[in-house]
Amino acid sequence: MSDQSAALHAITDLEGMYNDRPSAEWLRTLRAFGKDSGYTWGFRTYRTVFTEGSDAAFARGMEILSAYMRHACFSTVLRRPNIPRDDTPTKELWSRMRNEVVENPALEDAFVTVVHENFLAWLESQGFKSPRGRAMEEDTGPFSSSPSHRFFVIIDANAL
Repeated sequence: MSDQSAALHAITDLEGMYNDRPSAEWLRTLRAFGKDSGYTWGFRTYRTVFTEGSDAAFARGMEILSAYMRHACFSTVLRRPNIPRDDTPTKELWSRMRNEVVENPALEDAFVTVVHENFLAWLESQGFKSPRGRAMEEDTGPFSSSPSHRFFVIIDANAL
């Protein structure tokens, strides 16, 4: 069984067993739309500061982003007190989180619009449509709903 088939099988099993959990809803979304990302989720994160000492600060920034994402993921377990606590599907969901970091010194101090153009160019290079100069309902090719294909994060000097 391929890694992708195994991932799909694990997601499908947990989704059925834990149908009443918020994380099962996320797993359902991942199963439906995550094939393009290997059934993973996360954000494409752009580093736009490369000054002396920024390596450690950027690493810390990524740790903080990850901690917030983990909190959001696991806090859903606590939101439904009438459901027995079992965070198995949440652990599975969290194990599939991958933030992709783009470290391109050419983007140092870049404006959001420049990073956005870079993101759209990358998205199109992956074979997905982007809203660049088109109405969203216009058919421009395949669409992915993976967060890494829909959103990006910028960590700049202000964030550090």
